[in-house]
Amino acid sequence: MKTLFALCLALLMFIAIPCEAFADLPDFAAMSDEELQELVNAARNELARRVLAAEENTILYDQDGIQIYLTGKQYVEDYGDSSSLYLEVVIINDSDKNIGIMMASSSINGWEIYGWGTDGISAGKKKKAEFEFNASDADVFAIEEVEDLEMQMNIYDGDTYETISKLDPITVSFGQ
Repeated sequence: MKTLFALCLALLMFIAIPCEAFADLPDFAAMSDEELQELVNAARNELARRVLAAEENTILYDQDGIQIYLTGKQYVEDYGDSSSLYLEVVIINDSDKNIGIMMASSSINGWEIYGWGTDGISAGKKKKAEFEFNASDADVFAIEEVEDLEMQMNIYDGDTYETISKLDPITVSFGQ
């Protein structure tokens, strides 16, 4: 009888332990559609961050729920009389604001040039984008000619256009 009681007690403890592991999960059925969508977006963004980190992408910015990753894909497009340098990025916006990114200043190989950021990154979403730089102002027409790029970005509120953050200049070395 004692053996049967001990076996039942052990079985109850074995069953109760896994149930406790799920006790902290939210009640998905009780969540509103908006709350559930926010949770799904947060999970998707976390998975994107993990993939980007595993691929050893360069983090250009990580503050206030906003991350900007340089994916390692960059190229120069030669248009004949002009050229542009493109940097592919992934932007994750876990903030509660819609945002945009503008280039306040930029230079290639020490030559001041004009650069473009991106707009329209909704709160809780992520976006693949390209930063574009006028490379012909630095007499650059091929990626092999780029030694370094310096950029200073401003992150702005996508609804009010007020500046959220002025980033310090970031230098990307191409090591050619």
